[in-house]
Amino acid sequence: MSMRLCLNAVIRYQRRREDEDVARVIMPGSKRNHRYNDDSNQLLGMTNDWLADIFSSEYKFAAAQGAMDSYVVEDEDLFVTLRRDGRAHKVDKFNWLCSCEFSSTMQLPCRHSMMYMKNVCGLFMIPYASIPARWQRYGNLDENLVDVDVPIRISKADPASDLPTSKIQAGIINLEKWCQNLRQGDVAMP
Repeated sequence: MSMRLCLNAVIRYQRRREDEDVARVIMPGSKRNHRYNDDSNQLLGMTNDWLADIFSSEYKFAAAQGAMDSYVVEDEDLFVTLRRDGRAHKVDKFNWLCSCEFSSTMQLPCRHSMMYMKNVCGLFMIPYASIPARWQRYGNLDENLVDVDVPIRISKADPASDLPTSKIQAGIINLEKWCQNLRQGDVAMP
């Protein structure tokens, strides 16, 4: 079995196990956090604890009274620019991703998009549809795996490591001589 097939099998098995865990959590008595509001608890049901906690701080900032008052909003057809204290954040109206550090690195909607959605558009603050499948508790089992450009190198201890240092150094010197000879067209071993 090739390395790719092994990785495919392992990832599919892991996803099946995660789906089993999700099935247990989604049933009555599902997981909730008493510190979260209903929107954040709904997000907790879709994602893991860590992501819900990260999102909670963004949500609290965006939901705070007067949070939008300190921003200047420049509304365009496809984008919205939110400016404050010399910083500008551009929010894409299609996928609700922003140019800020949080949204750029996590590929998730941030406080800027949530503030705009709540205060200007009058929509739900958390754009659940914009959360990529990689962050959700359950994903598509038939997703294509990413191709690895660099082969995985596996090393193991072997008897060569038991050789004295002088023999290893002599072997390296002979190998270097052979490489020099090979560059000049001579394939004979020194």
